[in-house]
Amino acid sequence: MCWSALGEYDRALWLSKELVDLARQLGETLLEGLGMTRAADSYLRRGEYDESEKWFRDAIQVFSAIRNLKAEGLAWDGLGVVFQRKGDSRGAVELHRKALELHRYSGAGIRTESVTRANLGGALHRLGDLSGARNEIEVAVASFRNMGRRSGLGRVLWNLARVYKDQGERQLALTALAEVCGELRAATEPDVVASAEEAQRRW
Repeated sequence: MCWSALGEYDRALWLSKELVDLARQLGETLLEGLGMTRAADSYLRRGEYDESEKWFRDAIQVFSAIRNLKAEGLAWDGLGVVFQRKGDSRGAVELHRKALELHRYSGAGIRTESVTRANLGGALHRLGDLSGARNEIEVAVASFRNMGRRSGLGRVLWNLARVYKDQGERQLALTALAEVCGELRAATEPDVVASAEEAQRRW
């Protein structure tokens, strides 16, 4: 996954498929499923959404067969992100909610639930459910803060700022943007900081 995070999507994809092949040879079903989710993530980052969907669905089948609910929940959440990228926000909402249900049942933990809540909030925002989006993203932000987790918080706050703006809560939006561009700048992706700075000028 680290190669994918570094933008080395081709290398990440190749390594993921090698992992799947090796896992099959060894009869390691869980490892096979994890390799599939990594391949799905690499396809997602490359913008190949149909391939990403296929690999996430294959991984879900594997995790479901071995009753690994934690890994299955993560795969459903990833599939929800794919649906968002493909423009199917309603379908994405259903998938993220299914992921949340599995997270709670499997005891996946607050960190995992928070990421999925942020994703769910994004899908609800695209559907026009501003109240629902605000609720989910605010819960995610609060959880990030309680965990002391700065990595990823800037992106979630950026999404929350956009919800506030669409609700007419300009001051709340600007406060969130100021945190993204200030205190969280070093821990936030440059493209998110750039978007937040542009929004500060325009809003």
